Amino acid sequence: MATKEQRQNKQMVERLLLIEGIEYDNWVDEFHTSYIQSNQKLIFEALDSKINKGKEKKENVIVTDKNVPSSTNF
Repeated sequence: MATKEQRQNKQMVERLLLIEGIEYDNWVDEFHTSYIQSNQKLIFEALDSKINKGKEKKENVIVTDKNVPSSTNF
């Protein structure tokens, strides 16, 4: 939950942006987009790491004849 000071800061920024003809939600969205773009290297590294972990798990679950029980071994 936002503090009183945070709410006041938001209201101040919203009013200042309105004077400039800018909607607060659009301004925040632009900030988010800019932040994501400036951190693309980190995002792609994290995604690549996740992809590689998924590939490792699949490679470790290879079924061979030794893993499959035979119905004649009772």
